[in-house]
Amino acid sequence: MIRLGILGAGNIAHRFMKGVQGAETFSVVSVYARKADKAKQFADDFNIQSYTDDLHQFLNHDELDAVYIATPNFLHFENVMQALRAGLHCMVEKPAFIEPAQALSAYQFAQEHNLILMEAMKVCYLPTTQKAKQWLNEGKIGKVIHMEASFCRKSDIDASHPIFDVQKGGGALFDVGCYALAMVRELLNEPNHVDAWFHLCASGVDDTAELLLTYQEAWASIQASFLLDKQNAAIIYGSEGTITIPDFWKSSRMELQRYDGLKESFICDQPSEFTPQINYFADLILGKVKSNASISGLLNCGIIKEAIEHGYNQN
Repeated sequence: MIRLGILGAGNIAHRFMKGVQGAETFSVVSVYARKADKAKQFADDFNIQSYTDDLHQFLNHDELDAVYIATPNFLHFENVMQALRAGLHCMVEKPAFIEPAQALSAYQFAQEHNLILMEAMKVCYLPTTQKAKQWLNEGKIGKVIHMEASFCRKSDIDASHPIFDVQKGGGALFDVGCYALAMVRELLNEPNHVDAWFHLCASGVDDTAELLLTYQEAWASIQASFLLDKQNAAIIYGSEGTITIPDFWKSSRMELQRYDGLKESFICDQPSEFTPQINYFADLILGKVKSNASISGLLNCGIIKEAIEHGYNQN
């Protein structure tokens, strides 16, 4: 049993815990939060024996093997390095980093010390995503021509929140667009070129963003927004049909429709959309998966950062 600590006790950590409860390889032994009462409440909610508001105490817990980091984006690098230096495997919530140099530095340190560093990019590990990859490899919709992925939801989050601060990794593209970017890269690999368009809100970050990724013989479009509500999905268009995955970042179903009339559905029963990535993290730690979490996954921030630097200047 892998002994796991939860670093950060916000909303995403609560949802993550439901995924842990669906996995059999982890035992959550401690939780850290900046405020002691919040740490205690989280521990009480999930029957965790140890809780603290002392980060040094948390990281040096005698029975800790790994941590899940669920702090705000701008704290990820600092927290990851603290955990790695304490000899702990790390799963860090998306986006793992907001600067490519941070991703490279942390990844290199983890590799040198035989530790696992993995981004909690759940979309890459979902059964629906892996099934879509299988269908594409089997040529079920022919040659891929276009892919689109949209994650747009109207937000009522207070403007003081870090996601509205460009210096803290804020903006729609970092917050929700990273799911769409990860999905496209998981299925189509690395683009040859990326173009970006942004609509900026009063704080100066993007409340709506679009990316156009071009490949040698295909292209993909990504939409992310705090301003718009859409029927979000990932759709892959091929020469012989389409694959549609509604709510692709948490989906348990998808459909294939060929132009010759053939239809195929895939439905999976999972305790939580967080569970597949948690199981993969365990497999990495236990050596059941031979390779460490890919550096390319950690470098979604590079594409986003470059797009922001060029796109924001055009507004």
